[in-house]
Amino acid sequence: MQKIFLFAALCFASLPGFSQSTYFQQSVQYDIDVTLDDQQHILRAFEKIKYSNLSKDTLHEIYFHLWPNAYKNDRSAYTEQEVENGKTDFYYSKDSSKGFIDSIDFRVNNEMVETGYVNDHEDILFVRLNAPLLPGQSIEISTPFRVKIPTCFSRLGHTGQSYQITQWYPKPAVYDTKGWHPMPYLNQGEFYSEYGSFIVRIHLPANYVVAATGDLQEKEEQAFLETRIHDSIAKQNNTRTGNKTITYKQDHVHDFAWIADKDFEIEKQSITLSSGRKVDCVSYFKPSNAVLYKGSSKIIVQTVQYLSDHVGEYPYSHASVADASLIAGDGMEYPNVAILGKTGSRSMLQTVIIHEVGHNWFYGLLGSNERDHAWMDEGMNTFYEQAIDKHIKEGDSLLSNKRESFSESLNGAFIYQLMAKVHEDQPIDIHAGLFTSINYGAIPYQKTGAMIKYLQAYLGKDTFEIVMKKYFQDWHFKHPYPEDFRNVITKISHKSCDWFFEDGLQTKKTIDFAIGRMHTAADGNSIVKIKNRTSFRGPVEVSACKGDSVLSAQWIEYPYTTPAQFSADVKQKANAFRIDPNENIPEIKRSNNTLQIHALIQRWKPALRLGTSLGISTKQKSYVLPGMGYNAYDGFQLGMIWHNLELPNRKFQFALMPLYALDSKEITGSGFVSYTSYPSFAKHVIFGIESRSYHNAESRVNITRPMYTRYVKMAPFIEMEWKHTARAPQRNQLKLRYIHLRQNAFYYTLNSTDSLFRPALSGYSNRSFGQARFIHTNKRTFNPFAYQLNVVGNHRMLKVSAEGQAKIDYLMKGKAFYVRAYAGSYIDWASSTPVFADRNQYLQTNSRANNDILFDEIYIGRNEQVGWMSKQISTNEGGLKVGTPLLSTPVGQSNQWLSALNLRSDLPIRMPLKIQVFFDAATFANARLLNSSGNRYLYDAGLECHLFGDMLIIYAPLLMSPDLRDYTKSVYTKNRFVESMSFSLNLHKLSWYKTQNVLDLVKF
Repeated sequence: MQKIFLFAALCFASLPGFSQSTYFQQSVQYDIDVTLDDQQHILRAFEKIKYSNLSKDTLHEIYFHLWPNAYKNDRSAYTEQEVENGKTDFYYSKDSSKGFIDSIDFRVNNEMVETGYVNDHEDILFVRLNAPLLPGQSIEISTPFRVKIPTCFSRLGHTGQSYQITQWYPKPAVYDTKGWHPMPYLNQGEFYSEYGSFIVRIHLPANYVVAATGDLQEKEEQAFLETRIHDSIAKQNNTRTGNKTITYKQDHVHDFAWIADKDFEIEKQSITLSSGRKVDCVSYFKPSNAVLYKGSSKIIVQTVQYLSDHVGEYPYSHASVADASLIAGDGMEYPNVAILGKTGSRSMLQTVIIHEVGHNWFYGLLGSNERDHAWMDEGMNTFYEQAIDKHIKEGDSLLSNKRESFSESLNGAFIYQLMAKVHEDQPIDIHAGLFTSINYGAIPYQKTGAMIKYLQAYLGKDTFEIVMKKYFQDWHFKHPYPEDFRNVITKISHKSCDWFFEDGLQTKKTIDFAIGRMHTAADGNSIVKIKNRTSFRGPVEVSACKGDSVLSAQWIEYPYTTPAQFSADVKQKANAFRIDPNENIPEIKRSNNTLQIHALIQRWKPALRLGTSLGISTKQKSYVLPGMGYNAYDGFQLGMIWHNLELPNRKFQFALMPLYALDSKEITGSGFVSYTSYPSFAKHVIFGIESRSYHNAESRVNITRPMYTRYVKMAPFIEMEWKHTARAPQRNQLKLRYIHLRQNAFYYTLNSTDSLFRPALSGYSNRSFGQARFIHTNKRTFNPFAYQLNVVGNHRMLKVSAEGQAKIDYLMKGKAFYVRAYAGSYIDWASSTPVFADRNQYLQTNSRANNDILFDEIYIGRNEQVGWMSKQISTNEGGLKVGTPLLSTPVGQSNQWLSALNLRSDLPIRMPLKIQVFFDAATFANARLLNSSGNRYLYDAGLECHLFGDMLIIYAPLLMSPDLRDYTKSVYTKNRFVESMSFSLNLHKLSWYKTQNVLDLVKF
């Protein structure tokens, strides 16, 4: 019986709710001497650590982080993540710009020990103990070390003689109830460290101003800092010479950082908290940013005051921020001090200061595992950042009346909604390294902040504040996990918040509540039902409102079988029933949240606006914009665009652009309608139809007013993209289209009166094509590639082709070699005798407007034979830049098969324009017989200039095969070089119905 009881006790102790009784944390006491060599950008240091094993386990080794080695070479986890995220500055950096830590010689109790790297990570080291470290015992660990400070690429680094010294010393990994937590340095993904005490002595030139973790000990140095106060009468020029030693001490922190700059000026205010503790709030900034930083210390004061009042009192003697060359985001937090990067405005600086100072609570005092549970730090802090930012702005008349800038409007839940609407979001509670680059900001920061706002609204502000204060009281200076936060909520609120911790944190379920029908019960109460459009199981607030005022509100719990009830008195005063009137719930759709009591149409609130908008609206908005177009036949076209395109994308989208053509004097235009679904078997499926109608030829033969032919295109389509893992660069897409074309043409009749031929327009002829295209892209940062298989046909022909593209990166940033290969086959279903009218759809080594049989591309002059408009080409099929368009049978045309190779390369020099060299070669069926030269191949080579992000490319051939050269000599008798030039417009690659993914094909 005793054994059974012991087993039951052990099982109970392992439950999450029992974590407090089994909780332990190790103790680490640091003593570090460090010298800065600002000529060689090197730190030379010696470290002693008293490590106390307060666990119940016997330790045989201790893991250390050597994070400066993340900057040692291009094989570190940091470098690999940066490259995967598309950031290559460090990868391409010179060896002189890189950094490392060396001269390590660990001793334990002054005895040599075995050490080694962990899993090939040179920034993680194990120290094998000569004797087991028993529970309750302590050891002394010591080592010299040297740090080559890298140029600023992430957090640790220097810009000239301005230094940000972070993650710089050998640091023990955390050992907790879940075991050891050794981790490589990452830019995307922060840290987890043991609490302890620091004594750090810094030796450096005397003219440096230092901001650091901990309390400065030297009175002389404190006096020197007073002379750097920006507006002080006593401010002096920084003319100190020689060297100095400054000492910092701090208890109950888990990291130590320092920032040194000769030019720092200081702004300082102090605050006295309710306990009587005085806190100095200090900002260090460069003189060039003095105007921007004016009043920055007051923002620190307000942040410290707010969080001390609403979460828990700040226990240290100072809170500081320093203006530096941070690359890893807008700011980075360390105990007592934060490093700020470049901010574009005063308002943005305020937000960054609030966020980074706030991290003294959520990171500094509540030391959660940021790598595994980033939301506990970033998300909680984002919630309070937004609350404090609003609190400060409401108290500042200049800021409260200021409209948000475009960049500022992208904050909050918008980034999350942007990703969630297209099902590209991820669960909140996953490892930081698993997030995509954009989701790292969208999910653990913004979505978590929004979810905590939702939680606050559900619990009520007063209860929520009690929860947070209890959480702080129980867990400051400790390492809480999600289950610890959950236990506090349950204990205080007596409510089950499973929806928050399970659906909210562990899944990517989106939220969309819709208001249902309302009816009046026998007792006169109004019964309002709600509908849950997703599988999210959270509570929903339903309110009776009059304008913006909430008259009565109640929360409806899952499974929502009990409707909301409002008394007759409330209904009589209200004009609407609303879901979440204060927008506390991060829904992906809000236009279905309102039932207007007295309106004819109760649930639909249309609105017409100018331009477009960002964010989730409570109304069904559509927009108008001015529209304009141009081609050789219609001339300039003016009109409007009526659309509902906005960010985030909607499932149903449309854009209609009717135009009036100033030359043809007729109506032209284009448009599309699409609907996107997200089935379980695919990332998305898009159903849509695109249309276009413009004039495409002109005749002025013997008439005073020109005549124009017109084409009308209707193209319904289905596009499906395969599912893929979040960080995978591969995409697979299948697009099926039916293209119906109506065209009229000119015919010429002889006038019996004057014997002149005049044009007339024929009736419309109809052609239809079917197309299937599969596209695979791999958009990896280095050496991306793509290939596609394309089939186009109708009852008369079938064209089958395969195309591949690859970018081969040089060892020079922004420079690469590009390869395109094409192979196509043409089958004539109609007859064995080719029809002249079908020749435009044959395979071509040089593709021009008349070869665009599907009217997919945008040509300025579709039937121009001479002039600059006739020089427009496309890099389809053979991809040659030189053609023979004036020949009735162009050179390089084939009704059997064609293959081509297109090469281009960046030039290995820096230039203001993107100029490349190109070489194209193609061969085709019976080439040796059809080419007058008897050559089997056609080729050209020259220079190409890319403008407007590759939307316009100009080609200048310098070399061409004999058949092409002979053509240019005979046709272009003057200015042959200029006349041989061509250009391409790539506007056709823009997909209106995918405004978050505008390129239809991968662009290299």
